[in-house]
Amino acid sequence: MKIKEIDIVNFLRLNKNKKNINTKKDKIISQAICYLTGNIKFTPEMLNQTIANFKNEDDFIKFVNDIHYVLKNKSYNFLLNYPKTINKEFISYFQNNVEEIAILSAFAKLQYEKFDSLSSIDETVIDAIQRSTDELSNANIDEIADYLNGMNEGAIEGFISNVKGILHEIKFTELENLDGDNITAMLFENTNHPSTDVNLLNILTGEETEIQLKATDSIDYVNEYLEENEDEVIKVTEELAEKYNLESSGISNAEITEQVEETVDSISKTGKSMWNYFPTITMLSISILIYLLWRKKRKNEITKKEFYHKSLKLSGLKISKVVVITFLLSIPGINYITSIVLITRQIYFVNKMLK
Repeated sequence: MKIKEIDIVNFLRLNKNKKNINTKKDKIISQAICYLTGNIKFTPEMLNQTIANFKNEDDFIKFVNDIHYVLKNKSYNFLLNYPKTINKEFISYFQNNVEEIAILSAFAKLQYEKFDSLSSIDETVIDAIQRSTDELSNANIDEIADYLNGMNEGAIEGFISNVKGILHEIKFTELENLDGDNITAMLFENTNHPSTDVNLLNILTGEETEIQLKATDSIDYVNEYLEENEDEVIKVTEELAEKYNLESSGISNAEITEQVEETVDSISKTGKSMWNYFPTITMLSISILIYLLWRKKRKNEITKKEFYHKSLKLSGLKISKVVVITFLLSIPGINYITSIVLITRQIYFVNKMLK
């Protein structure tokens, strides 16, 4: 059977009007079009879309010639089996490289979450965190994340309470120094300064006053302090000041609590690493492997002994592959190079299939 240009033209005209593919010749031409355009399945809609992109009759003639060239250079059997071949290659590639695809997906998710978390981090809260303990005095976001992720829930609550108190001091100092009066405020170098938190200076008289700040919604906590420090000046957050007629710092307890909690939560999320996904990716990869080997055993393509041997051997190789890639993606700088290599591999395969 020989297919000529006129056969191709007739096919294009008929299928443009959504006629059915009835003959083997039509089937071969339709698969040649799929091969040429990079599609898996032929449909009249796909053909119409392709033809709609032609600018003039010369484009149509070139399309006919290109189809004819494919028909001359590819066997009819190859074209008829083209969809099955492509599907098999895609499935085979996925089976052999599922861990790479899963790892890339996890890495992309991790980077997105990290970027999203960093965008919601409050720098003033970072300052408060760095003042909260000597361990974090010069810590960056990653180091703070490691510190937080090493704490249990109870310790986190205490940490947030401590940071909230320090944030209250920082914000009060900023407000006091920006209000335009003759009083300036200064934080003590040490956060554990006895009895008081902030030093106030009257720049006209030189008079200094040390005050205590409390960021809390508990009046008992305030009363306990006043019993032990009768002569000290205390300012509390707005909610408590309004409720018990106390002197206000001008700062909302609810607002700074929310600031600290959101920032701590965001920083904790940036502390996730690729190793968090290691168990899931490894299990996925091995499960697919075992399932495929089991199918071969069921079809008597391999023996029971071969099934166990291959399962152990190939599972070990899969785990090693996941470990190596996960390790490389956990190293700053190297992780982006590794991800580019993996992405390039996927693009190369897809491009190869389309060609």
